[in-house]
Amino acid sequence: MSEKKHTEKRVAADRLIDLASGIFLFKSPEKEPYAIYLVDGAKHCDPVESKAFGHYLARLYYEAEGSAITATALDTAVRQLAAKARFEGQTLPLFVRTAPCRNGLAIDLGDDSRLAVLVTPNGYQIGEPQFPFRRGSNTATFPAPEPGGDLAELFDFVNITNPSGQRMIIAWLLHTFLTGIPHVVLVLEGAQGSAKSTASCQLVSLTDPSQAPLLALPSSERDLMISAATSWVLVFDNLRRLPPEVSDQICRLVTGGGLRTRKLYTNDDEMLFTAKRVVVLNGIHGIVKEQDLLSRSLVVTLAPFGDAGTRSDEEVAEAFERVRPRILGALMTALSGVLRELPAVQVTDAPRMADFARVGVAAERVLGWPEGAFLAAYRQSLGHAVSASLEDDVVAQSLGELVTREEVWEGTTGKLLQRLGRLVPKDVHRSREWPKSPNWLSNRLRRLAPGLPALGIAIEFDLCLGGEKRVLRVTRVEETASRPEVAADNEDAPAVVAGDETLQTKETVATAANTSPSLEKDKGGIAALRIRR
Repeated sequence: MSEKKHTEKRVAADRLIDLASGIFLFKSPEKEPYAIYLVDGAKHCDPVESKAFGHYLARLYYEAEGSAITATALDTAVRQLAAKARFEGQTLPLFVRTAPCRNGLAIDLGDDSRLAVLVTPNGYQIGEPQFPFRRGSNTATFPAPEPGGDLAELFDFVNITNPSGQRMIIAWLLHTFLTGIPHVVLVLEGAQGSAKSTASCQLVSLTDPSQAPLLALPSSERDLMISAATSWVLVFDNLRRLPPEVSDQICRLVTGGGLRTRKLYTNDDEMLFTAKRVVVLNGIHGIVKEQDLLSRSLVVTLAPFGDAGTRSDEEVAEAFERVRPRILGALMTALSGVLRELPAVQVTDAPRMADFARVGVAAERVLGWPEGAFLAAYRQSLGHAVSASLEDDVVAQSLGELVTREEVWEGTTGKLLQRLGRLVPKDVHRSREWPKSPNWLSNRLRRLAPGLPALGIAIEFDLCLGGEKRVLRVTRVEETASRPEVAADNEDAPAVVAGDETLQTKETVATAANTSPSLEKDKGGIAALRIRR
């Protein structure tokens, strides 16, 4: 390259850096450089080294100089701006779709205005968010929420016919907007014709609208984290069963996980992916088998639409879009009330996902549900899901047979494998599901252990008994799953989910800050939620 051309490219890069002097540069907590810049009066936030920001810089140079900048000069300028952001810029948190904002939350509308729905304990309004939002090519827009909404309209599309299931879905929607907490994995199950994929799309359109909301399972944890970089809610569609390693990855994602990996295979630079996201799974039945993920899940069964579900997909989509602004308005009103109630909510003996439980109890107070209804339904749902997950597990069932014969069994894993092997038919013993070694059985038992009390089984690991180390103790205990939970006042006992059955309860009405919510019976006798201004 001649000295003249080298000088010209260096001058062009310096000129572009001067033109970019008004751009706000900062770094994320992971030390990645970012830029906030104006496009037609709207704020944009992108990585300095992204294509979107590169295109903006190329346009900026062309408008000022009337000529195109070379790729080399552009690359030089980008590197310099990245260095400036990393070493001189302040560290700011980055958010996807929802963020804390002063006394409440900011929910990105996703449109060119770059404005957000600002929700506080006093209500909601459209305004400018406090922190920058990260968007991707998949980000879609929210309609502006409309007042006077009715959450019951949601269940004309998401076919959940019992009040308990409806309450849990509403609580799930509300808790998805909160940042900094572990999020419950929503598992939608149902027979063919229950519109599981459509319901998933409709629910995600109320929390994190996406151009392509339905995803296949990623091939690696790195791909999972990349998907999570610009999406708040990830929906994995039409699943049969999650492999154990994928279950573990989803557990890390919903509770806050990180992944270190090389940027390129040709260098040693590390890239850190960190995320805490909301996950939805859907399938016919028994998607989740791993107890660790089940304890973080909310399993809801959708009913088939039958003859009423004969509308075309286009007709359903158009009908839902007409009511979506009103549902969003009702959701934002309820969220405002939840923010108002949350500081006073205390849950004793909370389930594992305690933050979700607190949001549900706050929603119960705001929306006038029967006292204790949400926690009763949630605990019953957890118990039912755990019991169902163990019904076809050959190891769990063989342990159940063991404790019916021996109240307490003690021994090594190898001896337990031999003992259980004598309790099962030969075809089970030869199946792929049956452990073929003590290590295999040990790993399986540790994964099953959290759910085994549902079958009346407790396991203790790594005991030292009679001079032997790493001894197991298997004990028969009282079953803990599928016991109906009831409120202290039997007259106000809540509805509980038990498969597809519902225990009907007395409805109550509560009033909260400019809304008068109540539970009313619809013509079909199913409780529907109404929110009136």
